[in-house]
Amino acid sequence: MLKTRCERIEAAAELERSIPVRYPDAKFSIGRSPASPHVVHLKAAVDVDDEHGVLDLVIDRVLDYQDNEHLPIHVIPVQRLREAVEAARPAAGRRRG
Repeated sequence: MLKTRCERIEAAAELERSIPVRYPDAKFSIGRSPASPHVVHLKAAVDVDDEHGVLDLVIDRVLDYQDNEHLPIHVIPVQRLREAVEAARPAAGRRRG
């Protein structure tokens, strides 16, 4: 059974509240999958090199939503843009300070 938009947004909000416990500076955006508009994507932008730790916090609940509640939701951890740009710069071009 396809969940209502409200149920999908509530699920995303629950997952969003659990991430700042470990990543207090995380920034979030909620959107739809381009391939399947009924699928919710919660993007969590974090200031870490390995953003997979975000998934460790929420994976059990995400799977519960998907398997038991038939709610199509995915958490997508990403590096915050500033940090990703800094990491991509050659060492000689990086600012110090």
